[in-house]
Amino acid sequence: MSARTLVLGLLCLWAALLPAPARALLVLSYHDIRDDVAPSGDPDRYAVSTANFAAHLDWLHAHGYTPVDVQAVLDARAGTAPLPDKAVLLTFDDGLRSTYTRAFPLLRAYGYPALVAVVSGWVDLAPGRVVPYGPRDFDRADFLTWAQLREMRASGLVEIASHSHDLHRGVPGNPQGNLTPAAITRIHDADAGSESEADYRARIDADLRASVAAIEAGAGARPRVMVWPYAAYSDVTNGIATALGMPLSFDLEGRSAEADLGERNRGSAESSDLGSLARLLMYDNPSVSDLVHELHRDLAREGMRAIQVDLDYVYDPDPAQTERNLDVLVERIRRIGPSHVFLQAFADPDGAGAAEA
Repeated sequence: MSARTLVLGLLCLWAALLPAPARALLVLSYHDIRDDVAPSGDPDRYAVSTANFAAHLDWLHAHGYTPVDVQAVLDARAGTAPLPDKAVLLTFDDGLRSTYTRAFPLLRAYGYPALVAVVSGWVDLAPGRVVPYGPRDFDRADFLTWAQLREMRASGLVEIASHSHDLHRGVPGNPQGNLTPAAITRIHDADAGSESEADYRARIDADLRASVAAIEAGAGARPRVMVWPYAAYSDVTNGIATALGMPLSFDLEGRSAEADLGERNRGSAESSDLGSLARLLMYDNPSVSDLVHELHRDLAREGMRAIQVDLDYVYDPDPAQTERNLDVLVERIRRIGPSHVFLQAFADPDGAGAAEA
């Protein structure tokens, strides 16, 4: 045997022993599905027309996409079974009634599985209460019932996920009273100051426990998936969700450029799984052409349009001046429209590049 043949044989053996590359997973995120959504400029930017949703399913079917359920994703992540080529998972957020009246009949017609994420507090919304939702207030009739959720789950096509019990809202996060997502914010009180780390963790844990209990009682199964409101999560929140039996979570970071099955940062002390699966948010009632354009966009060629903000130039001993500085900064960022904003989160008043206490 020649040396060249031996080397080629060893290379082939080495290649055969390498793990097969993970297949990419496309996850699409829908909210309200309505018959009367305007082709453009609808007051609810996250609503998709029934006709466009049906056209999405038709296009995915015609172009070789394979619908998968949550179990297939978990199996692929565990390494027990690979995802099929061109795997796609459909998700529906907020537990809106149209998921049952508009989307579910189409899912059954196509045989497509889906993940439905419910805010359990909204399913149990008391009569007379409303939830501010986009251009109008939603009442009890706008949300799914537990009976509808049980029916969809019994079909074998729909898995129910937690979208929290009462975290789909903003809470005061600073002395200025700015509202930020409840799941990642240490609530600021004008008298008591900011929420302690222990109180924050206890609040998130209590909310997710309430959601898990409500879904198990109402839909008939404990949720295995956490879908974070506003895609706002952290290693702490994912760790709490994992401890409660929800090791898989989702964000809204857009289409993933790689085959990421939610294993980013695996091995951290906080949790064995801190990654959240990227989802492509359907907004502005996308047509099939819009969807195809997004799927063909080369993410590897996307650039970063970034701004660095030096907080020393925002802060002023006069609180009123700090407020004016913040207003100017926010308006400037809005006009520029960056993709990322980096904060210099340390004091360097003399510009020497060294942090000062």
